Amino acid sequence: MANVPSLVVDDTSPIIQYFPFSDTLGPPDFTAGWNPLFNQTSLGGAPLQVENSTSVHVTSLNNASFSLQWQGTGIQLVGSVTDASYSILVDGTLRDANATPTLLASIQNLDDASHVISLTTIISNTTSNQTESFVVFDQAIISAPPVSANSTDRSVQICLF
Repeated sequence: MANVPSLVVDDTSPIIQYFPFSDTLGPPDFTAGWNPLFNQTSLGGAPLQVENSTSVHVTSLNNASFSLQWQGTGIQLVGSVTDASYSILVDGTLRDANATPTLLASIQNLDDASHVISLTTIISNTTSNQTESFVVFDQAIISAPPVSANSTDRSVQICLF
């Protein structure tokens, strides 16, 4: 089977919806929601355990979430967790994340159609967890097969909603 082409969507893309999105004008407040960080090293106590990162979104807020709608057959969410967990929904259905230390989720073998993935954090509300527990999101990698050679549609389209 041929490799399926992929498309990288950075965490700063406007097609990713963060809830709640924290105030970005002041110092990072990870307990208030998703904070964008632009650094390759730890900032404000949040470990950035992702390779070659130039930006990430970080939160230590319980029940914070983000979602992304895309067209394709699979998606990987690159990032990490420290003393936290999360749930993954794909098209409204709870899914096994198939996570690794640098991969929050890997969902493959979907129909080539429009999909929505959502990640929701699960972090204890204790004071120590709010300063020591983090979910870090770096990028999404979308698997989008090319149009079939037998197709009469010769247009090329990448759909990111």
